[in-house]
Amino acid sequence: MSRSIVKLYNEIAQKADSEPLSRLLLSMLTLARRLSNPDLENWVRLEVGGYLHQNPAMSDDIVVPEYRTIAGQRSNEFGQSLIINDPKLHFVNEDRIRSGVAELERLARSENMLTVRNPAVNEIIRQELGIEVTRFTFHPSEIVGVLSNIRSKFLDWLVEIQPDIDQMVSDEEKETYDSGIGSAWRYALPTASILAIVGSAIWFYDEPGFEPLGGLVAGAVGLIIYKRTSSKVLDLIVSAILITLFVSGLVIVFRSK
Repeated sequence: MSRSIVKLYNEIAQKADSEPLSRLLLSMLTLARRLSNPDLENWVRLEVGGYLHQNPAMSDDIVVPEYRTIAGQRSNEFGQSLIINDPKLHFVNEDRIRSGVAELERLARSENMLTVRNPAVNEIIRQELGIEVTRFTFHPSEIVGVLSNIRSKFLDWLVEIQPDIDQMVSDEEKETYDSGIGSAWRYALPTASILAIVGSAIWFYDEPGFEPLGGLVAGAVGLIIYKRTSSKVLDLIVSAILITLFVSGLVIVFRSK
């Protein structure tokens, strides 16, 4: 499982600067689920579905992020523009776009000015300034800027979850070591047992007696221990004893010739 998560993360990271955001976010949603990261998953759902009331990920305590701010001009239904030059009222000439990323990508390709309606902001302007406005008009380049901001946030998320991915890589490497080189000790005892049996058999053939017979029995006992235990310390101790018997037997045999 962790290997597939690491692979998905690497694929997303490689495409993060070039792939359309709408595709990247769908892959990121899968990654967020596999990582069990609710904060990331909720952010992705908001960016995909938009900061809209019909989006299940949207709640009353969530505010449209500042990085979705666009500049434009407000007007009424008759096309009369609201001109505000007071720096303290700069918010009147700004809005925060709520649409999902796929819709933003579509709007960014537009060749004409774009218009959205934000009843909540319009009501604030009516109450504070006594002016009726219904529309907010802006240039498509504003959407390009918002998409760039969302991509930057996307990259920030990749950096934020990287330690989790690095830990998975570390655990994977450790697991590979434990199942490979790290478990090589399990082959020491059966190897030593077989060598003891073979060496003792050669010794017994050359010089029948109690000692080589004991070596044969010790080798058989080693195989029994191997089948019934997984203790690394015990296996290595018995292996050392059996190897000693094997070497001793070979030395005696060669010296007797």
